[in-house]
Amino acid sequence: MSKRPELILFDIGSVIIDVDHREIAIRLAKSSEDPLYTDKDEVFAAIKSVSAPLINDYDKGNISSEDFYAQMVSTYRLKMDFLGFRDAWNSCFRENVEVSSLVSRLGKQYRHFLLSNTNAMHYEYLRDNFSVIGNIETAVLSYEVHSRKPEKAIFEHALKLGGVPAESVWYVDDRIEFVNAATELGIHAIQFQSTAQFIEAWEPLLTKV
Repeated sequence: MSKRPELILFDIGSVIIDVDHREIAIRLAKSSEDPLYTDKDEVFAAIKSVSAPLINDYDKGNISSEDFYAQMVSTYRLKMDFLGFRDAWNSCFRENVEVSSLVSRLGKQYRHFLLSNTNAMHYEYLRDNFSVIGNIETAVLSYEVHSRKPEKAIFEHALKLGGVPAESVWYVDDRIEFVNAATELGIHAIQFQSTAQFIEAWEPLLTKV
């Protein structure tokens, strides 16, 4: 990677911040009054299947946090108020300190944006609780732009905000289908596979020209 970027786009989940949706399933299972959903494994499977269209709508900003909460309560027969649900919904995040440290260092030398499929509750929590997220002023978020990766629109929105050609933009994401979508637009996209691989690929950008 000899040429240096004019803009770096960072995915959030499973790159800067580790995500374990089983933590959400554990919390919801403990609150459910439906015998089917008192088993955390059943809840985990349902989040990925039954609730996938609802989560997609929420991630695209088509429904409010309050509506999302109401529908999740109805689906899983949850006995928790909105604040309790919000805490459960955000229980899945842990900072990858090695990655976040390098992202912060890169941010001192390069323009950098966040580019994430996320929703209001998740992003507000991440922004408020992890300084690496809160310190990045420009974030292209699916729920704000009403488009989710791998749709072209969300990438095109980031490029328009950046005001630089796609070939001058570097992007990192853990999902290969999102990496491929960015590559099709001419963005230099790299799949995140491990912390060690990320550091090896990106730390050389910090060396002096």
